[in-house]
Amino acid sequence: FLKNSGTKDVTILGGYLAVGEGAEENLLATGVESVDRLYGTSRYDTAFKIVKTYDDVFTSEDIAFATGASFPDALAGGAFAAKKGIPVILVSTMAAPEGVRDYVAKKDYENLYAFGGEGALAYETIINFIC
Repeated sequence: FLKNSGTKDVTILGGYLAVGEGAEENLLATGVESVDRLYGTSRYDTAFKIVKTYDDVFTSEDIAFATGASFPDALAGGAFAAKKGIPVILVSTMAAPEGVRDYVAKKDYENLYAFGGEGALAYETIINFIC
């Protein structure tokens, strides 16, 4: 696909533990001219860096949260969020990436979505991150 599409620039989303170093070499072997990588110190930080970097593609005034501890809620919610143009911020029950409060405060969001039940992401947890 990459050879046939003429893609010249690729960004890998995730650190070296998530996407091995060999991926860059494989991409360059297809004719891609440059490979960048966007990642943070954790999955939460990486996901939030992606949200901030691509903030201009989110067309909705809504914001969504999902736990980063288990993928099913974020995966299912991510499909909904993508269709609606909503950023998804991964959080744990104990912490959110640095800057989440500021990011949310700058948004004039209409709806706030929490993907998963109380066992995965308690209401109080989200309130603590945005207030």
